[in-house]
Amino acid sequence: MATQIQKGIHQGSGPRAGTIAGWKASLMLERRDQAEACHIEWRKLTPQQQLEDLDVRLGKGVGAKKQRARIARQLEDLGNNKKVESQTTTVEE
Repeated sequence: MATQIQKGIHQGSGPRAGTIAGWKASLMLERRDQAEACHIEWRKLTPQQQLEDLDVRLGKGVGAKKQRARIARQLEDLGNNKKVESQTTTVEE
């Protein structure tokens, strides 16, 4: 006779405990927590570090076209802001 675990039934607590739906719900919550943690770590990286991370994971210039374009725009905006700041500085006599 197969045990409940072998049948894929979750043994947690809550209204759906002991059901396959409860197992799926707990798995989804766990995955959501993991995704949030990854997203927080990703946002801590600078745009240049994000590009480097994509290159390491996917290969240089491979995949994630939209994300690479967004990061390139961020880098361009950062470069433009630095140029504007350096052009607007005045020397006091």
